[in-house]
Amino acid sequence: MELVKERNIFIGLAALLAVIVFGLSWYTAAHSDPAWVFGTNFLSDLGVSDIWAANMFFNMGCLFAGILFIWFGLGLLLSNGKVVERAAGLLVVISGLAMALIGIITEGESLHAPIAYAAFGVGFLALILLALKDWKDGLKVLSLLTPIGIVLGALTYLILETEMLTAGAEWCFLVGFPGVETMAALILLTLFALQGMKYLYQGALEKRLPDGTGISDRHRLGYGFALLVGATAFLVFWLFSIQSVPEWSFGGDLIYELGMTGGDATAYFSIACMVGGAFLVFYGVGAGMMRRIYARNVSGFFITMVGIVLILEGLALMASGEVSEVMEYIVIVMGVAALACITLADWQQKRMITAAFYLVILLCGATALLFFGYELASAVAVLAFFVMLLIEGTRLINSVKPSD
Repeated sequence: MELVKERNIFIGLAALLAVIVFGLSWYTAAHSDPAWVFGTNFLSDLGVSDIWAANMFFNMGCLFAGILFIWFGLGLLLSNGKVVERAAGLLVVISGLAMALIGIITEGESLHAPIAYAAFGVGFLALILLALKDWKDGLKVLSLLTPIGIVLGALTYLILETEMLTAGAEWCFLVGFPGVETMAALILLTLFALQGMKYLYQGALEKRLPDGTGISDRHRLGYGFALLVGATAFLVFWLFSIQSVPEWSFGGDLIYELGMTGGDATAYFSIACMVGGAFLVFYGVGAGMMRRIYARNVSGFFITMVGIVLILEGLALMASGEVSEVMEYIVIVMGVAALACITLADWQQKRMITAAFYLVILLCGATALLFFGYELASAVAVLAFFVMLLIEGTRLINSVKPSD
């Protein structure tokens, strides 16, 4: 048992460190080269940048992140797990080796493109195998995120392909559009980070509880604080952003427009999205392991999706100062779905006060949409969603039994 726990912690740390190393290196390199534009330039452009710092950070980031991914893959490959898990480990090793070579064989060399395609393509194949394993293990929420991410990347490709054909360009399958490559990199890193979190959770899990939930007091504390910190961070920085734009009014303007006003408002709102989103993803994946109440399990999926979209929204605002209105629609729909699931779960668990409170909130949002317009309804929905998270975080922390 101890070896299994140590192996899972070993594997989880490797995956998370790989994502963190590459993400920080990418961000630092992009920040060092003002000419590099998020979604307009290829990632590998940083590896041949005229700015030495950008060149060094990106190539070293690829090299060290690739080594860490190899470490992650070897942990899966050499484990006594299922065949699917070991096969995924072999593919992760190949993907990690390709990523490490990207930092050595830079853009412009003949082997660079095939190596880059291998890093992305083989990495996604590994994630598909891990998703199949998660589905068989009952982690439905986590397993569904991989196909959703792949579909999102495919839709991005088709949209950009259509735009190029409309502009008169020739059709070319697997062309390396900068926007597609950037989206694929973000999706790949996010999914690997979630896998790392999963293995860390399993490594920290001492034993399953009698009710079969597998959620210890340690997990309840972690998830509870994640909700409290994430919701508080979003609401506080949202308030800072509102104060920076006196002309923005609650219920009179769409929320995402705050992030597009520039200056301090954009900075505060992007921080709110990224910090709040990161903690929501942390909780959402954990909620997917709470198997006793199915509705609460499903709510974890919707909360995870809200967190991912918020992170992407924050990154887009930091990179370009603009964001699509569609992202707000997704946040609203997923947030309302999560709130409805939590309401149902509380009703099933005889928590009538919170269930009734959430139901009233949902009805208020529906009334605002019908009689006062989308602007007010969206603001009410976002506020209600984060208030619900504060309540859920407090409930989880209060559910921890005091030690004797």
